[in-house]
Amino acid sequence: MFDRRAGSFRSRFARDRRTLLSRPEGAGPLVTDADLGHLPLLVQTYLRRSGVVDRPHVHNLRVTFAAQMRSSATAPWMRATATQYEFFGSPARLFHMTATRAGIPMDVLHEYVDGAATFQVRVAGVVPVVDESGPAITHDETVTVMNDVLVLAPAAVLDLPFQFETIDDRSVHATFENAGFVVAATLVFDVDGDLVGFNSADRAHNRKAGAAVWSTPLSHYADVDGIRVATHGDANWIDSTGEWTYGRFVIRSLAYNLEPESRTASPVETTPAGDGLGTVDLYWIPLGAGAHVVQFSGRLFEWLTAMVGRRPRADLYHSALVIDLPEGHFVVEQAPVPDAYGERRGVVAEGPVGLRSAGRFRIFRYEIRRWRGGTIPDVGTAVASPVRVSTDVEVARRILDVLPSIPTPVWGRDEFETGEMWNSNSVIAWSLAASGVAAEGLPFPSGGRAPGWNAGVVVAGRSPAPV
Repeated sequence: MFDRRAGSFRSRFARDRRTLLSRPEGAGPLVTDADLGHLPLLVQTYLRRSGVVDRPHVHNLRVTFAAQMRSSATAPWMRATATQYEFFGSPARLFHMTATRAGIPMDVLHEYVDGAATFQVRVAGVVPVVDESGPAITHDETVTVMNDVLVLAPAAVLDLPFQFETIDDRSVHATFENAGFVVAATLVFDVDGDLVGFNSADRAHNRKAGAAVWSTPLSHYADVDGIRVATHGDANWIDSTGEWTYGRFVIRSLAYNLEPESRTASPVETTPAGDGLGTVDLYWIPLGAGAHVVQFSGRLFEWLTAMVGRRPRADLYHSALVIDLPEGHFVVEQAPVPDAYGERRGVVAEGPVGLRSAGRFRIFRYEIRRWRGGTIPDVGTAVASPVRVSTDVEVARRILDVLPSIPTPVWGRDEFETGEMWNSNSVIAWSLAASGVAAEGLPFPSGGRAPGWNAGVVVAGRSPAPV
């Protein structure tokens, strides 16, 4: 697939992420209330409300967003999803976004590493339409890093070169310096002490339309992994035409202090809603999220089947489960086999793809994961999710217990004669139905389908199940 090429944005993003995560970061002491004493009262209040006291200093984070983007005040909105990594020892930012304009996929990559920024956009992950670097974009992206620290990791202001000066009882002037660039912004707080506005005139150096103030209104505060953050934010320009919004972002997951990916344990991502013990949540991920060839082939498949079935076309979805128990956080999902180290991902079974004889080659095998501490790729794209399937600890444990006994027919074939091919949705539906959950009654996203779901339900209802 295009996005697996060594030079694709996805591959570069993954390589740079791994490199930055491998840099040593000291755990450091917990933040104390005394650490806030030198800050203006408004900033102190904001950090206390954010919950940074008695928590570790933050040295990195990962956040996923559901987003909408547009190029002008009158342009149509594009749906998008984004994943971002931020590092605070030596400030760095990696931002990868996929969007669709008029049915055409767009790939966006922002990188700010070692004091230099780049901004690139490709159509379908292949055709370059934007390729920018140099002092102007680096200056602008320094403002973005400043904003990210204040919004997503407020504790990091204690470890970075920030300066604050009170303006009045609701606003503070802030400056941030990195790699020779000094940027400033006005921070606006509400009556309760939450940060609700960030305005900077230092982010338009690379803007084709000229001078403007960059503004990010913030709202919908929620607890995420013990830190209280604004989960909704807009990106606005204030220029000669007035103020208009070009980006809308909603946090879908957030994780702090990630460890190097070479280690067996993986960081747990926490959704703003929070997870209780014994919960089972179902996520609907658009088919091929982040993989343009899969998106195209899926749409073609749906177009053909809808035409044959004389029905309207629907959006297609892939499913996964997130299970939280006192003994840990688990992800249940079917995915391609990426390497020979399945134990790192809690793999309990593998099966062939396309043809049973082809399964001797890794590229033609799928794996079923019961991944403790795992993550769902592209979880930020999830639609109408999470769906709370159960809050029963015994049901949650039963799902994990039955997974090693799941049948492993050929992916993409109907070997069990259910009327549907077996795929990732079959795996999730089977695991739920085999554990006593009424999987057939669970709702799909509006206007959407999950091919293979019924196959899993049917096979789980047979006794004994085919092998």
